[in-house]
Amino acid sequence: MADLHRRERDGVVIIDIAGTMVGDTADLRNEIEGILREGRLGAVLNLERVTYINSSWLGAIVHAFKQLSRSGGELKLLNVPRNLMNILVVTKLATLFDVFTEEEDAVNSFFPSRPLRYPRVMREEQPPQDTPNEQRSRLTVFLCHSSADKPAVRLLHRRLSDAGVKPWLDEVDLLPGQVWEREIPSAVRGSDAVLVCLSSTSVGKKGYLQREIKHALDAAEEQSDDSIFLIPGRLEPCEVPERLRRWQWVDLFAADGFDRLLTALQARALALGRSRVRPEPLPRELP
Repeated sequence: MADLHRRERDGVVIIDIAGTMVGDTADLRNEIEGILREGRLGAVLNLERVTYINSSWLGAIVHAFKQLSRSGGELKLLNVPRNLMNILVVTKLATLFDVFTEEEDAVNSFFPSRPLRYPRVMREEQPPQDTPNEQRSRLTVFLCHSSADKPAVRLLHRRLSDAGVKPWLDEVDLLPGQVWEREIPSAVRGSDAVLVCLSSTSVGKKGYLQREIKHALDAAEEQSDDSIFLIPGRLEPCEVPERLRRWQWVDLFAADGFDRLLTALQARALALGRSRVRPEPLPRELP
């Protein structure tokens, strides 16, 4: 869980965040609401000690930025970890925020008369216009899998649907009478992302899964290098095929595996202007 600590420097609010940014985002919301009530110019989020961030916290930071912007304030980011910076670049959010590596610069940026040692870069003068989430189309994700893994993939389909994603699964989306050899390549090309589901059984199996992977690889070649499009997902410990190793895979059997997948899909959704990917609710504690 994330630990937030508020302090000030030259009258500028700095919020130090440490730990894993998962779970409830209420602490950040409360801090931002307090800043707004106090009529402050904005705040600096110091992320130096953050080890991981999930999709709900990424959305909360963007929401905080918009809240402050509407009130004439600003939200600056300080000491952004590499993994989060990669997400900001991929989703084009790096052009939205002022990102600093020195606290002095972050504070001085609120005062036009003060010089900056490292001038801000990448930020656009006009932030993108916000579109209500309900007016955006859902992110489409093609589920590439072997028939032997169908039970696990059906569960994955349900969890992704619950998260606001539109997963494509042959037994759900193919209509009777359609020619699957034509429809599946078309579905791959028309998807926003492809999740290649891997298991110890499927990786060594010849058949249509290998052809689906080829279609996915062909579609991936049409994407820019910084796009999150093809995601290998291990359903269990297994070898990742050589041709898929250039992409970072996710272990869906791990405790945080599905949450990591949602974070990647949220980044893709933000980049394409799709509706927000919802995090799974935390399990209820037993009384």
